[in-house]
Amino acid sequence: MPSRLFAKTLVFFTLFVATGLGQTVSVQVETKDVGRATASYLRILCDNDVPLAGLRIPLKIGASSDIIIDSVSFQYTIAIGNFSLWAQVTDADREGFIDVIPSLNPPIPTFPAGGGEICRIHFHTTTFAADAYVPIDTFYHPTLYERLDASDASGRTIYPSFTAGGIQIRQATSVEDGNVEIPEQFSLRQNFPNPFNPSTQIVFSLKRSDHIRLDVYDVAGHRLTTLAEDRYSSGEHVVIWDAGSQPSGVYFYRLTTNFGVLTRKMLLIK
Repeated sequence: MPSRLFAKTLVFFTLFVATGLGQTVSVQVETKDVGRATASYLRILCDNDVPLAGLRIPLKIGASSDIIIDSVSFQYTIAIGNFSLWAQVTDADREGFIDVIPSLNPPIPTFPAGGGEICRIHFHTTTFAADAYVPIDTFYHPTLYERLDASDASGRTIYPSFTAGGIQIRQATSVEDGNVEIPEQFSLRQNFPNPFNPSTQIVFSLKRSDHIRLDVYDVAGHRLTTLAEDRYSSGEHVVIWDAGSQPSGVYFYRLTTNFGVLTRKMLLIK
């Protein structure tokens, strides 16, 4: 069982108290655009400047009935050798851990510096999937070992940075629209300030007059509010979101136009 293997591995981790210093490790989730009735995957990537002996990634996939999680595979992982590889993320339970657990038999195995793919999340979209953005982010628990961490070859604990990703569902673009260059038609800036408390401004620009919708989502993919929905003239527009009633956490804002969709991430800290 994964839990038993990880519990045994904790013996190895707890032999060392020091935390890795001057070492850089980052975990990143890809963002992928897909259409309806499409089978695809996105990768969980690790960028590490030192060899690593273990890695634990708490992962949470936003709720969506239009995206079905099929499996998690390690076929192209960089963690080859004497490792146990486990994924506790399923379609039924979209919150769980991705574990790279080393054998406890010396010599302790490592995967090389330089980084690469840890695993792939395979999924498909339903036939009538609506345009939507489903975030894939990390989660943390206050208990000692339920957090994003890694271990180097000497057993020192390293706390990686994390970049969230997600799945963007879009309806297929028609042949007539094939030459439309979305970035030239509209833009969505990073909110300011970010992090913020309790309000922040969101700026978007239109090359020409268009009907737009600006929505805010929580990390689970639930739409919290629609900040703007109307026809706007060409030029720059500013919208304020007052998040005074919301708890601290990661949120996403999405601009939908006739030319496409753009999504960005923001952080509320109270």
